[in-house]
Amino acid sequence: MTKAAATKFITDDLEQMGLTYIDLMLVHWPCVTAAETAAVWSAMEDMLESKQLRALGVSNFKQADIEALAASATVQPAVNQCSMAAGKTDDATLAYCQAHNITYEACERNRSLPSSLTLCGGGSGANALASFLQRAMLGLGRDRAGQLSA
Repeated sequence: MTKAAATKFITDDLEQMGLTYIDLMLVHWPCVTAAETAAVWSAMEDMLESKQLRALGVSNFKQADIEALAASATVQPAVNQCSMAAGKTDDATLAYCQAHNITYEACERNRSLPSSLTLCGGGSGANALASFLQRAMLGLGRDRAGQLSA
């Protein structure tokens, strides 16, 4: 995944939804390489600066993944959304997030979505998942007329 491709996916999603911004954008899995993750994150940082995104986060990142991202990032994730259940926690990542003021948010993957659909997976599947998650879970944005919309 390149920075240009990530920017295009997010821009296309904003346009398809008729929004001028998204409250929270997540990288849902680390990409195949740290360089790809850094490229996606850099695109998101640019869109944060231009106010097309209001906050950035990650999902399913382990401590090592966040540390690798931090090496090139100028903005740290606001949230790390991870699977968490009684007896099933990643204590090291949880402690790291707490120490670095990153909200550790418990979630469970929607089993009806193929796990191959990720922002770093490339192609239309990545775009479809990003669109689905933005519509379903990312809250209110403003449409092109400035009106609040879900």
